[in-house]
Amino acid sequence: MGNTEKLMNQIMELKFTSKSLQRQARKCEKEEKSEKLKVKKAIEKGNMDGARIYAENSIRKRNEQMNYLRLASRLDAVVSRLDTQAKMTTISKSMSSIVKSLESSLTTGNLQKMSETMDQFEKQFVNMEVQAEFMESSMAGSTSLSTPEGDVNSLMQQVADDYGLEVSVGLPQAAAHAIPVKAPEKVDEDDLSRRLAELKARGKCEKEEKSEKPKVTEAIQKGNMDGARMYAENSTRKRNEQMNYPRLASRLDAVVSHLDTQAKMTTISKYMSSILKLLES
Repeated sequence: MGNTEKLMNQIMELKFTSKSLQRQARKCEKEEKSEKLKVKKAIEKGNMDGARIYAENSIRKRNEQMNYLRLASRLDAVVSRLDTQAKMTTISKSMSSIVKSLESSLTTGNLQKMSETMDQFEKQFVNMEVQAEFMESSMAGSTSLSTPEGDVNSLMQQVADDYGLEVSVGLPQAAAHAIPVKAPEKVDEDDLSRRLAELKARGKCEKEEKSEKPKVTEAIQKGNMDGARMYAENSTRKRNEQMNYPRLASRLDAVVSHLDTQAKMTTISKYMSSILKLLES
């Protein structure tokens, strides 16, 4: 039972990881909607550069969400198969014990004990049949971890028909698997401090930009064109700085997401390696 117990523990760890990936996907969905709202507000203010940055962030979060869901789905498929394997191992051991008991009953000629043993045997045999049928239907004779694309398209079309929606699922989207797996930022003290500093710096630049504009007007009214030009240059520079901060933060978030995903994939890889060793033993 030692290896079986270890396998079940690994399965629980993988289930926990899958739940974590699903939570990250929901978080990305919320962040995607938040970035879309920022796009709207930026366009209303005529800030097209900012709107473009927020739009890029929204698309990135959408891609992250889909990749998290895809990874969680594949992980669930692995967990399902390992869970079935563990149950089949347990049933196999039970069957072995029952057969030994049956042999003992036949030797002693105890008919009552033999009848009880046969009842247990039939019960275990039914359980094994159910497990085998489930494994056959779920695996469908294939070793691929991916759900058949035709089944996915059929389900999407069925849901669309049920709700009166229009959806195009006729053509396979091969490029979907080529999207790099990214992950939302792993929030810690350093990350929060960096975000706070970025917000303060951005707010400071925005205030400085606005403070330079009245100076331009005042200088023009006084006929000080050189001063007006200088203040205008200051205002433009501060506006550029203001836009560079979210642009830099966006690129930094992408790097953090990539590193966070690599860390998660390393953890999953270790789990899978341990499980393979248990199955081989």
